[in-house]
Amino acid sequence: MTDFIVEKMEEDNVEPSDASEDQMTNQKSDSKGERSVVLLGTKHKDVFFKQLCNAAEKYERHVHYQDVHYLTVDHMGTEQVIEVSDPGLGRTGGREMALRVADYVILYYSSMSIESLQAIQKLSSSLQVRKNMPILILCDSDEILMNDETSSANTSSTSEGYESDEREGMKRHFSMEQIRKSLDDTHLAIDQGEKLAEELGSKSSYMKISSSNLDDARKVLTHIVLSLNKSAPQRGRRKSLIKDILRSSKNKESLEPSSIQSDNNKKRKSVDESKVCIIM
Repeated sequence: MTDFIVEKMEEDNVEPSDASEDQMTNQKSDSKGERSVVLLGTKHKDVFFKQLCNAAEKYERHVHYQDVHYLTVDHMGTEQVIEVSDPGLGRTGGREMALRVADYVILYYSSMSIESLQAIQKLSSSLQVRKNMPILILCDSDEILMNDETSSANTSSTSEGYESDEREGMKRHFSMEQIRKSLDDTHLAIDQGEKLAEELGSKSSYMKISSSNLDDARKVLTHIVLSLNKSAPQRGRRKSLIKDILRSSKNKESLEPSSIQSDNNKKRKSVDESKVCIIM
């Protein structure tokens, strides 16, 4: 974990360009602070995240961290900035650090993919450590084909469930058996997602959305802001936080030698006083 913090600080010591620095300064002046939101889920969430960015008043990517974005949300006439990071599903130091400092967590899964639900279910033990942190479980009802599924579709014949369409390329057709299985999986995914929300405690909530619907993305942003306003304090960007921690540690170290010297002076004075003799 220490190596992770040091690595981040080394990256932060790189001076950003003037344009980028001005942009970040302007963003800071428009808001009182930022809230840290962690977004976790399989690659299915990429479509939803793009829609989330479109629903925001404005957004920007962090100068150094490609997995961190800043979304500005206009709530009741006040601009609020949300830092959204995607540390990945793997149990890494980066993910654990992100969860430790997060103000809010979004767990995303597709109702069409049991695997995407299972991926966030594995995070339950890590999330239960912070019982007071708000968690939003998002169930996406849209069918989202991943890149490997799309490439598979383009190379498959019509006998494998695909047919050619001059206007839209390849179109997928399901048999009745596939449709029934898909419906069963969808119902199971919804039930299991609601159950997971209950297991994670009273601070967690569950929402069904359609990633193709911009209004749903706006509803998610509003839900996040309302939850954060109730529970989490505002704060500056992670760079200043880490620097404050290291600065505090350095100040503590600088005080230690003077403290030791003071103790030594007291001891020396005590010894000198003990040598005084009274002659009658």
